[in-house]
Amino acid sequence: MQLHAPHPHRPRIVLATFGTYGDLHPFLALALALRERGAAPVLAAGEVFRAKVEAEGIGFHPMRPDIEAVANRLALTPRQLARAVASRPQFLLQRILLPALRDAYDDAMVAMRGADLVVTHSVAYGAQLAAEKLGLPRVGIVLQPMLFASASDPPVIAEMPRFSRWIYRQGPVWTRAFLALGRRIARRWARPIDAFRREVGLPPATAHPLFEGQFTGIGAFGLYSPLLEPPRPEHPPHTTIAGFAFYDSEHGGASRLSPALQAFLDGGAPPVVFTQGTSAVHDADDFVRESLAAIDRLGVRAVLVLDEEQARRWSSHATATIP
Repeated sequence: MQLHAPHPHRPRIVLATFGTYGDLHPFLALALALRERGAAPVLAAGEVFRAKVEAEGIGFHPMRPDIEAVANRLALTPRQLARAVASRPQFLLQRILLPALRDAYDDAMVAMRGADLVVTHSVAYGAQLAAEKLGLPRVGIVLQPMLFASASDPPVIAEMPRFSRWIYRQGPVWTRAFLALGRRIARRWARPIDAFRREVGLPPATAHPLFEGQFTGIGAFGLYSPLLEPPRPEHPPHTTIAGFAFYDSEHGGASRLSPALQAFLDGGAPPVVFTQGTSAVHDADDFVRESLAAIDRLGVRAVLVLDEEQARRWSSHATATIP
C-alpha cells in the first residue's frame, strides 16, 4: 500500500485485531509496512500483546477482550479453548466476543481519536462499530478464505464435516441453499450486535454482520496466498488478495533461530514447513499425523512448528525437525 502525504501530516492508521499471535502477527507486519511508508500506525489489541508491539516501536492501545482473560474467565486451558472454538462455530461469538462487545467498542472509540483510517480484523465487531460511529473509512482484513463463505469454495462446517461435504458434492444449487440456511441461522446469533447498534445510535445493519457486514468499508484485503483461494466474483467489492503478511519475532525486534534449526536449514535443500495458527496448534494431533505421513511419502526435508508439548509428544515419531 503506497501512501503519499502532500504535507507533513503522517496519516494515523488504527489497526484493530483480536485473537492469538496468529491474528496479531499479520497486523503487526502491516503496521511495520505502513510506518515504512510514512504513516503513524497504532495497533489496538489485547493487553497481553503490548510489550511485543511496543518493542517494535509501534503505538499500542489496549482493546478488550484479552484472550488470556477470556481463558481465565471460562476456566479453560489454551487447548480446551482452542477445541471449543474449533468444534462449535458459535462458541467464539457467543461466549467470547459478544460478552465483550461494549468493552471492545469503548476501547476502540478511544483508540480511534484522530484516526485517518481504520483496519479491522474480521471478528473485531466492536472496532467495526466504532469506526462506523465515528464516520471513519475502514478496510477489512481476511486471514482465512473460508470467511468469505464462497459458494465456489465452500467451508466445511466443523460440527457436520461429512454432511457439509456431501451437500457440496450435490452441486452448486444445493451448496448455495445450504450456505443460505447457515447465514439465516447465524443471523440470529448476531442479534446482540443489532441491539448494540440501536443503543449507540447506529442505523439498522443492511448487511449480515457476520458475513459481508465485516467488509462494508472501503475494501477488503485477503492476507493469504491466492493459491488457497483466488479472487472470485462473489467476493465483496474492492477485494484484494494481497498474499501473506509475514512477521516472525518471539518478543519483538530482531529474532534469531536456534542453532540446531539453523544447522538443519543450512544442511540441505530448503525444507517444506508445516505450521498451524497459535490456537489450532494446541489441538494438532490429526495435523501432525497427516503431515508426517506426507513427509514419509514424499521423502522431503521438513520442519514442523508445534508447541512444546506437541513437539515432545511427536519427536520420537518424526524424521523431520520439530522446533
